[in-house]
Amino acid sequence: MCSRARYSCHLTLPTTITFTGRHNHPLNSADALRRRDVSQQVQDKFLQLFAAGHSPSSALEMHKCDLQMDDGDSYNYIIQAADRHFCPDLRWCFRLYYKTFRSEYGPQSGDAMISTLLERLTQWNSNSDNVAYAVHGDETVIVICTPLMKRVHSHIRQSSELVFMDSTGCLDMNSCRVFVVMTNCCAGGLPLGLLITTSEA
Repeated sequence: MCSRARYSCHLTLPTTITFTGRHNHPLNSADALRRRDVSQQVQDKFLQLFAAGHSPSSALEMHKCDLQMDDGDSYNYIIQAADRHFCPDLRWCFRLYYKTFRSEYGPQSGDAMISTLLERLTQWNSNSDNVAYAVHGDETVIVICTPLMKRVHSHIRQSSELVFMDSTGCLDMNSCRVFVVMTNCCAGGLPLGLLITTSEA
């Protein structure tokens, strides 16, 4: 039966496919090199850069700088910079960053982000001497008091007399505001608490 099936197949589909291994386009052109897959070694390096605190753009700039430092020949760097296997594009860096960020830190917006945040705060409070609270209504407010801040509250007398606040904002894609509550002493400003809010109001 197998021989008959093969024979009928040859009669109904009389086609012969021959692989020559030759391309009808140049393999070392910039258009061909920019479509290659990124190597696993480069991907592991970018994951390490993200873990060290780099953003996608700063990690790519650091990688390009390393390529220039590793190879003193400027011609080889030009070839490697055009080859996606060695030097990925910025879009790939952002995709890898957000894929890693989402798997490690959870969603970045919406109710799922709030539920993940509450779970992390509960875990953080149970595993350390830190204190953190989160309030979610019309606005989200996170209050953090670390062991160092608790020591300042209990040992620095000025913490009950003088309190000032330093504010900054636009630190993330949700435009949250960060307020650092501090007190003064002979060594300078000491932190008393940290507030992260979604609104200045």
